[in-house]
Amino acid sequence: AEGIAVSGQDGRINFANHAMAAMFASDSQPDSLRGKEVETCLGLDSEEGACSALFDPDLFARDVVEELERGSGEAKQYLRIARTPMRVADGVKSVGHVWTVRDVTQQKLADAMRDQFLDNATHELRTPLANIKAYAETLSMGDMLDVESQKEFCNTINSEATRLARFID
Repeated sequence: AEGIAVSGQDGRINFANHAMAAMFASDSQPDSLRGKEVETCLGLDSEEGACSALFDPDLFARDVVEELERGSGEAKQYLRIARTPMRVADGVKSVGHVWTVRDVTQQKLADAMRDQFLDNATHELRTPLANIKAYAETLSMGDMLDVESQKEFCNTINSEATRLARFID
């Protein structure tokens, strides 16, 4: 499922797998990416500053991972792009890079849905708790309330506690 490509030091693709071709080649054939610059294939040459660390010559000797957001609205896509240098036997000189591209759109959408759920759940828990606290504080000053108001406040506290229990269940 991950797109994988190997490029030389010049940034041109020497090899790409089918997943990489499916993501970035119009005909989905790995050979159609051969010889093209990685930056162009990823569609980054037109986006100012997008994934700039991936193409920073000062960082070519290090592993770099960045996320890219492409498109907008329903067609928005999130990609995690990693670049790892390939080294010759002495382990010092880099002879190119291995690129991996993973579509993390579903993970991002799931994270957003989880965050939205937590926001809603927090709101649903805070509202009855605030009511319970306010009515309990008022009841603690019991000498200022008549018996009917005290009963009404106790009923409100009970109904809010029931609402919380129902929500938790």
